[in-house]
Amino acid sequence: MAYDQGFPTLPVIVSGASVFVSYFVAKMEKKTGALINSKALQANASEAFLDIGISLVVLAGILLVHAKIPYIEGSVVILIALLIVRLGVKNIWTSILILIDANLDPELQSEIEKKISFLDGVKDLRSVKIRQSGPFKMVECNIATDPSVSVYKAHELADKIENLIARDYNEIESVFVHVEPARRDTVSAIIPVREINGLDSKVHGHFGRAPYFIILKLDDKGGVEIEDFYYNEFINEKDLIHIGVKVIKAVIKHKLDLVFTAKIGEISFHMLKDNFIDIYRVNAGETVREIIERYRKGEIEPIVAPHPTDESEIERQRK
Repeated sequence: MAYDQGFPTLPVIVSGASVFVSYFVAKMEKKTGALINSKALQANASEAFLDIGISLVVLAGILLVHAKIPYIEGSVVILIALLIVRLGVKNIWTSILILIDANLDPELQSEIEKKISFLDGVKDLRSVKIRQSGPFKMVECNIATDPSVSVYKAHELADKIENLIARDYNEIESVFVHVEPARRDTVSAIIPVREINGLDSKVHGHFGRAPYFIILKLDDKGGVEIEDFYYNEFINEKDLIHIGVKVIKAVIKHKLDLVFTAKIGEISFHMLKDNFIDIYRVNAGETVREIIERYRKGEIEPIVAPHPTDESEIERQRK
């Protein structure tokens, strides 16, 4: 009887020690789980933190019972039961989401979508899915690119995306990229012209040495919109070598799909192709209006190779 009336030293010490041990166990499991991206360890850390809460509740209950506060034992039992139920529901819900392939990391998904959207050659980002498998994540991307792009270039684009994601995120175990042809309702085109005269502007004989460029939006319903006229700021430079490259770097921000030109240098040609831009051969002196009409009828053939380097060099020396 004397023991019952005394202070419950042993239960208080045991409860306090349980809080102390559970705290350090929870911290270590949480840190390790985050480091290796293990949902199992993170769940164990949550359980350890629950143990801390239960130990604190038990400790408080012991002290309150000692203080002879009524109904406290029943309240403590109910509170502990609620904490256990809450943790169980949380872990079950997380497991269900993993089983149904739900995205458990929308922030990571948003980051990946932004990185992919800004890559040259990606005309449309259809979807990014993130799956969880133990401590690892698997990413599946569905993108669209230009329908005229070769299989080799499409595969190269997919490899570029895979390497980009794998390099920036260590927790991602594998990346799968599915490439589809883009359905283009609107395309952006650029044409080197001699003067600014709307759709009646005439084509210049060479891409890089044209004084002006007209940038157009063509829709699949036959609409034509002049988006901009670009003045070739590099035309007055003494050294005209690689002038086409400088022009391309200046206008690439328009997300070009097509280039119509009579001639184009080798470096400019490959630079456009590397950016997934189609190049079509037109005649010097043609109007922009005539080019658009012929393009819609399928009468313009693509340029599959640049004009000879020696010809370009001769023209440069004549200038």
